[in-house]
Amino acid sequence: MAANSEKGYEKNRANLGILISFFKGYGSKYNPINPLLKISALEILDGKAAVEMKSVADALAPYAMAVDAREEAFAPLNKLTTKINYALSSSGLSKKLLEDAQTHIRKIKGTRKSKKALDAFIESTHEGAKTTAPTDTNQPKQISNSHLSYDNRAENLYALGTLLQSEPAYTPNEVELQTGTLLTLCTNLKTLNKNVNDVFTPLSNARVKRYKLFNDDVTGLCDIGKEAKNYVKSVFGVTSKEYKQISKLTFTKA
Repeated sequence: MAANSEKGYEKNRANLGILISFFKGYGSKYNPINPLLKISALEILDGKAAVEMKSVADALAPYAMAVDAREEAFAPLNKLTTKINYALSSSGLSKKLLEDAQTHIRKIKGTRKSKKALDAFIESTHEGAKTTAPTDTNQPKQISNSHLSYDNRAENLYALGTLLQSEPAYTPNEVELQTGTLLTLCTNLKTLNKNVNDVFTPLSNARVKRYKLFNDDVTGLCDIGKEAKNYVKSVFGVTSKEYKQISKLTFTKA
């Protein structure tokens, strides 16, 4: 959720607290017939708002930690797949396997197929062509959002690892490029994805409850705050000092 929205909840609740303080100062003159606008009801509403906001904050902390851990683990994937490209270029693998590997690598990086770049890479791995793999500058630049999802990237890394594991000719000396390492990394990435999903559920539920408390029609904090202001305006008048005290307090729905 956007930072501005989070601040909006804080401001709405703070403004309700200010209203309550002023209303108490009005004494018996503040006597609405609507039970939702009575000071005791407003104080209960303020307490509920505090509970729901704390629930979101408590759920947000483990979610943020899980997201950070996942981002840190996924960050090196593009460089890793570039290194795999170089390893493939010197392994003498079949054109079909190279094509399949490139499909998974593109999905891990979130790039779309570029025929010229792919053909140049395949040609570079076979007899009669240059012996070096294409550099990153030769790779297509378009980013596919669907391919960049964490789940998809982990699944394509697993598919790449199992594909290379099935090819006896792929035997790099570098440990980080070996299929066992790749598959272990994939397992770790999937675990991190699951961790994020697990902690997102309570956060989402907490946000839903907070949203309803603040934004429901009639009974939500924002509508009640506006109605309380209208009541003061009706009792004291729009030009009264009492109304001017609260006129600039806003209640904005998310």
